[in-house]
Amino acid sequence: MANILILEGNPAIRRSFNLALTSEGHCVMEASCLQNFMVHANVADIAVIDVDLPDHEGYLAARHLHAQHPQAGVILLGEQAGGAELIHGLRQFADQFLTKPITPELLGAYIAPMVRRLGDAGWRLDPLKRELQSPGGHRTTLNHQEMCLMGLFATRPRAATVSRRDVVTALGYDWMDYDERRLDQMVSRLRRRWFNHTGAELPLHTERGTGYRISVSLGHA
Repeated sequence: MANILILEGNPAIRRSFNLALTSEGHCVMEASCLQNFMVHANVADIAVIDVDLPDHEGYLAARHLHAQHPQAGVILLGEQAGGAELIHGLRQFADQFLTKPITPELLGAYIAPMVRRLGDAGWRLDPLKRELQSPGGHRTTLNHQEMCLMGLFATRPRAATVSRRDVVTALGYDWMDYDERRLDQMVSRLRRRWFNHTGAELPLHTERGTGYRISVSLGHA
């Protein structure tokens, strides 16, 4: 649903956040320091940042993300909700400040409306350019078969499963004579190309024995 980058100094907390958010369908990346954070910042839709890290690394990370990816959502985590630096951060580049400790479930609840806003900003399918575009500005060119697949998602409600038979029919083949392994190969290639190009996972999921679904809202550009 969203690419979420977690900057947290405590490995156990970082892992608990990762497990909870992954279970909700998100692609989660972990960072323990500013240097690790900067590696993934360009593909983050939302960042969860510990501002209690040494040398103000949390605030530096938030500033870096805002400069590089200003539309990304930012949640700051800290033990104390106060101070001029925090107020400046909230005014300039952060959406929320949450006081630690916070449970993974509560963090997920705060992230949910931010993800909905990302969906509203929209993934877009451009038929003229044959492009798939993410809210973060990433895009890739699609071939004819990939356009047919993504076009089906654009006409369905969010997270609706498109059956394998519907995909084969949209591609112009006879369902009875079609080798379904070709569908899985097509989807695998598309996921791999998106990841190689953007560094993020494509929210395209295989429903075993049924079909495929995309866990974001997709509309036409």
